[in-house]
Amino acid sequence: MLYSPASQTILRQSKSLKLPKKEKKQVNASTIGCVLAPAYPAGFFENPGTDEEYEYQNGDQWDWFAGRLILEEFLNGRNEDALIHLREVATQDNNLGGFYEWCTLNGTGKGSPTFFGKCWRAWAVCNRRVLWCGSLG
Repeated sequence: MLYSPASQTILRQSKSLKLPKKEKKQVNASTIGCVLAPAYPAGFFENPGTDEEYEYQNGDQWDWFAGRLILEEFLNGRNEDALIHLREVATQDNNLGGFYEWCTLNGTGKGSPTFFGKCWRAWAVCNRRVLWCGSLG
C-alpha cells in the first residue's frame, strides 16, 4: 500500500488497517513500514536504484511510513497493535544506532544514518501515545 493523501481516509477504516499487518507477515518484514508488498519483480523498473525486488522504494521499509500507520492505529483505537508496531520500529532504530533513511526487509539500515526527517513522525506517534495513556486515568 503506497501512502497518498487519499489513502489517509482509507487507513481510517478499521478494515484497511489490517492490510499492512498482512503485508508485513507476507514478506517477513521486521516492521510495519513496508511501502510496497509484494515488490515489483526484478527488471520492472529501469532505475538501478529500484531494479531489484525489495530495493529502496520497491519494497523496502521506511519508518516515516510506519509512523503514519502507527498513528492511524492509535487514532482508530487499535492501541495494542500500535504499541507493538511502535516498539518494532524503535527497537530496530536503537539496534542500528541511528535513524537510517530506510531499511531492508531484515532491518539493515540503508541511506543516511542521520536521516532526521522521519523524527517528526516518531514525535507525533509518541505524542499521541502520551495523550492516550493520559486518558487512562
